[in-house]
Amino acid sequence: MKRTKLPMLYNSGLILLFGVLLTACGNKTEQDPPPIKKVITLSNANISKFKRNFTSDYISKRNALLDKFKTSKESNDGKGFNDYRNFHWTPEYIKQQHYYEAVLETNIDYIDQVKLKPLLDTYTNLVFISLDLKKALLHNDNESLKSAYKAIKADHITIKRYQK
Repeated sequence: MKRTKLPMLYNSGLILLFGVLLTACGNKTEQDPPPIKKVITLSNANISKFKRNFTSDYISKRNALLDKFKTSKESNDGKGFNDYRNFHWTPEYIKQQHYYEAVLETNIDYIDQVKLKPLLDTYTNLVFISLDLKKALLHNDNESLKSAYKAIKADHITIKRYQK
């Protein structure tokens, strides 16, 4: 009976494939997800600190967005603003927004009781403000710019109301 090289070739191929799979499994190509921030349980004892931290976060994200908008507008760099918004600002915003959504879900009864939802809504508004600023710059759209500034002013009034 004549022996062919096919079984030997087949076995060599399987060994090679197995080696490649083992090597690939050992090398992690994706980044580890960032640690999840522990969701706070709100109470009368910590609500003031939460509001201060929330307000500080809102103002920081808003100011970063407005600063980049202003410098991009001055240099007529709509693409630069759009890239900043899409690749830097929005991912950071989304990460924090997920946290605030988790706080809302965890504390819905308490948030309803102390009527905190309008304050939390200001953070959600930031993404709409960012879209209006993008449209204003990319399309020279004054209505979008007016809409963004109107929303910023309304959010400012809401935040002031909760700083008491």
